Amino acid sequence: MESKTIEVRFKQTGEHFSVPVTSTTTIKDIIKYVCEQSISSAKIDYNNYYLVLLNNEDILNDDKIFEEIRPLGIENPDYQLCRKTATIVDLLREYLIRGPTRRIGEPQIPPDNTESSTKTESNKKVSVNQISRFSSFIIFV
Repeated sequence: MESKTIEVRFKQTGEHFSVPVTSTTTIKDIIKYVCEQSISSAKIDYNNYYLVLLNNEDILNDDKIFEEIRPLGIENPDYQLCRKTATIVDLLREYLIRGPTRRIGEPQIPPDNTESSTKTESNKKVSVNQISRFSSFIIFV
């Protein structure tokens, strides 16, 4: 069994992978390999993805062996892993039904800082002119 590698781009993350393939490697094996090697592998179910040969714009059948579909006459085949549209639609539908996730937490009240509440001599001497310049700065920024 001679092993070689193919380049596969993962559309979702923009990652590129050198995937080892043999004469018995299926398209599903390639998809699974890329999903497991991805930076977001913990969140990915490889059953929700398909492999595309972008040179011919062909969606490759998961059950086929790679050697059966290997493109002949294409010097640099461009493979890309994409998410199935049905999965995206399901995620959107779930979001619309449930609504955005609400985060409930306790308000965080800063500790009482007596230093910040005490007035210093420099605070007392701020002129009205300085305040108006500062407030106009805030308005225009």
